[in-house]
Amino acid sequence: MPALKQPRISVRVVVILSQYRVTGKIHLHPGQRLSDYVNSVKNFIPMTDTRVYQLDGKTEINRIGLLEVNIQHVLLIYPLEGEEVPSESDDLENLKSVYVDTFKKKTW
Repeated sequence: MPALKQPRISVRVVVILSQYRVTGKIHLHPGQRLSDYVNSVKNFIPMTDTRVYQLDGKTEINRIGLLEVNIQHVLLIYPLEGEEVPSESDDLENLKSVYVDTFKKKTW
């Protein structure tokens, strides 16, 4: 029986929630853009090797091997290059950001 598992590429990202900052890996198909992946997610974004910080990014709250982040709570997501958790004093121009429309999936 052939393997059903498709190859994935790990991308280190930062996810900003209302009260937390999460760093970890998102696994994309080869050639898939992060923005396309995020916009295709229906409910949860699975992340591996995650670290959960307070929003200021200085206090680590937890490390979790697998974390599923509810897309409804994501304010911002961007690929991480360089520092583990960028702060306001870091040069953020080198980081690519992806706008996530938090209202697109709401079903009131």
